[in-house]
Amino acid sequence: MTVVSTGKFSRFLGFTLVGFMVVALVIAVSVLYDTVNVAMTREFQNQLLADQSEVSVILSERINEVESRLKEMSFNNLIRVNLMLEMEDPLKDFLANHYPYEEGARYFVRDDSGKVISGKPIPSIEKIVEVMDKGLEDDNGERQLYRIDNHDYYIFTAPLRRQADNLGTAVAIYNLAEDVKFWNRFYTNRQADLIMTDGKLMVNLFDHQRFPVPEPVSEWIKAGANGSYEDKFSQHFIMQLKSYPNLFYSVSTAPFYAKKADLVERLVVMSAVILLLSIFVSLYIARKVSQPLDDMANQAAIIASKPDNSSLNISGIKHEEFRKLAEAFNNVLFSLRETESRFRIMLNDIPSIAVQGLSQEGTINYWNKASENLCGYSAEEALGKNMFELVAMPDHRERAKIFVWNICESGIIPEPIEADFLTKDGTAIPVLINHMLVTVPNRPPQVYVFAVDLRGRKQLEAELLHSEKMQAIGQLAGGIAHDFNNQLGSIMGFADLIRDQLKVKELELYEYADMVVQASARASELTRQLLAFARKGKYRSEPVNIHRMIGEVISLLDHTIDKRIKLRQHLDANPPMVIGDPIQLQNALLNLGINARDAMEGGGSLTFETTNVTISPKFETDSEGKLSPGEYIKIKVIDTGMGMSEEVKRRAFEPFFTTKESGKGTGMGLAAVYGTVRNHHGIINITSTPGKGTTMEIYLPISDAREMEEKKAVGVIPMAQNNETILVVDDDDAVRRMACEILKSLKYKVIPCENGIRGVEEFAANKDIISCVLLDLVMPEMSGREAFYKIQEIDPEVRVIIASGYSLDAENRQLLERGAVAFLSKPFQITDMAFTMAKAIKK
Repeated sequence: MTVVSTGKFSRFLGFTLVGFMVVALVIAVSVLYDTVNVAMTREFQNQLLADQSEVSVILSERINEVESRLKEMSFNNLIRVNLMLEMEDPLKDFLANHYPYEEGARYFVRDDSGKVISGKPIPSIEKIVEVMDKGLEDDNGERQLYRIDNHDYYIFTAPLRRQADNLGTAVAIYNLAEDVKFWNRFYTNRQADLIMTDGKLMVNLFDHQRFPVPEPVSEWIKAGANGSYEDKFSQHFIMQLKSYPNLFYSVSTAPFYAKKADLVERLVVMSAVILLLSIFVSLYIARKVSQPLDDMANQAAIIASKPDNSSLNISGIKHEEFRKLAEAFNNVLFSLRETESRFRIMLNDIPSIAVQGLSQEGTINYWNKASENLCGYSAEEALGKNMFELVAMPDHRERAKIFVWNICESGIIPEPIEADFLTKDGTAIPVLINHMLVTVPNRPPQVYVFAVDLRGRKQLEAELLHSEKMQAIGQLAGGIAHDFNNQLGSIMGFADLIRDQLKVKELELYEYADMVVQASARASELTRQLLAFARKGKYRSEPVNIHRMIGEVISLLDHTIDKRIKLRQHLDANPPMVIGDPIQLQNALLNLGINARDAMEGGGSLTFETTNVTISPKFETDSEGKLSPGEYIKIKVIDTGMGMSEEVKRRAFEPFFTTKESGKGTGMGLAAVYGTVRNHHGIINITSTPGKGTTMEIYLPISDAREMEEKKAVGVIPMAQNNETILVVDDDDAVRRMACEILKSLKYKVIPCENGIRGVEEFAANKDIISCVLLDLVMPEMSGREAFYKIQEIDPEVRVIIASGYSLDAENRQLLERGAVAFLSKPFQITDMAFTMAKAIKK
């Protein structure tokens, strides 16, 4: 567990402000020191450059004076006359009187033989002459200072001439160390030294002190001695004199660093004073800032300990920022109370979820209204009660205690569980339980239980199980009906052929055959009902006259409904024909009539209406389905019964949904109507108002099959026109033989095939003479669907009639969309076969 240290905000704020002050002061002092230090260093170096330049100028002036005197000497006629007359003594006296040793300079003359003539003796004259003869000036014209017997000399010469004759040489030697005039000017307002070096030794020209050249200084001189060099060891700045390569101007850095030390001392004192003032100001500000916060915190603690309608008192707060903070706190407090109130109301009034709050020991401290409805205990009865006593199974109560304890200790919320609650009257109710852990600091944990009643779901699960069982039975019934339909088809077909051959020749045998046909027809209706039960969709596709069908439905209803209900019809549709299954459509209309009857227990009127309508692309209805543009018949079934609410209308077509009492309805009637209408490419709408009756509107596409229906009605059976050849493909021998016999009786030529593979081979071999293919869909090895696609690959224009004992479902309808010309439902009758084949061959 992480431990968080706490302390007063004023102390924290004070230390923070002091820290910021210290950091800011350090940064400011550092920047100030750096700025001043750079300025002082630049000023010191600029002064050093100025002094060095001035010394160079002074030295150059002194040397120029010596050179000027020497030139004057070289043009002196008396000196030249004495040299021509070789008068040595007068010349010495003249030199002693007119060119005495002064200001560090000595003058003498050498005649053309090299003999030195001087007014006074000159020390080391031989070595001076030797140096002079070697050349006293370098290529760059820089003046060289030479050390001769521990003396430093500049040596200058000038020729003594008489016209073209060379009489000798005037010579001046200048000793810088002995030039008092130079040194007086040198030490005026400066503390520096002039140093000469020969690369190994450095000599102070004023006091003649000698010391070795330091290695760094030696390297600097060898590199060219550019700029200045600070000798850290001797604490001097050194700079070379302009035009004097072996003379260096040296200044002590001690005064400079003394100024820096003084600057640092001043900055330290200033910083200390500022720091003390900062600490005092920071503590004062921290106290002033934290005082209102401390007052608000104390008030907030009181509010937390006594949760009532109190709020922070803002009347004593002077500063606007703290007043805004207090107002914001009060707003948040108000919002929290409002949210808590809303949450409590919502949690208490939530209708479908029972919420209980428990302590770790199971004591109930919260009980909403849904819990009252579920368990039968009021909130006053439940609060303080132990929740584990409401667990229905006694052996589960101990496990429930451990379950809740583990949630509180671990904080892990388990997956939802199912359990049984014990109600006040002792009934066990199945519930689905979710848990939530609520933890508040310094308070024991709370577990909230969210229970959902599972009785409805359990009932739905039972109904679903029953539905699945019925679906399995339906699949079994569909399979049996299909196989039975094939056998029945052969019986009906052959009986039909016998009856057609006998007619009135053998009246008694004709009646027997007719009885077989009628019995087969009734058995066929039974198989159709089984197929309908198996939900195999629309299993017949033939012309249906809606007006005739409505008349049959009204006739049926007239014998079964209450006489207080008046039956009416307004049939204005023309034509009234659709293509579909007459039994399904009749059942749909009959279901609507029975539903209307049940809605009019005290009597009323039930009306059937038909009209023709044209559906445009913008046509909209309340139905989920959409209609393709075209011509439709609209069928209205109108009652004056109790009507439907919006909720009932919304769920009216749901399977198993019913508003009738238990045992008086399955909830499948309108669902079956909806399925039938959708299976016939139509839609159904409900318009209803509680207490004002209900109107059911059905839209079905109009068919152009009226002519066929009329021909069938008058008994005109079309025959083959040109002995067309029909390929019959069916795996059932009896059905195949029966189909072939019917086609032969209709004057068609027939090629029978026992399976799909053989059928494809026969079509490939005889495609030029085959006019139409009668193809069974359900066959082993190769199904009718596969055979259809292979035959269509051979001849895309082939005419194929698909036949099946099952219905024309969505899968088989795709074959019609892919090019099959018709669907023929088993068992076959001569009339169905004749009209279907004739229509297929004409296409």
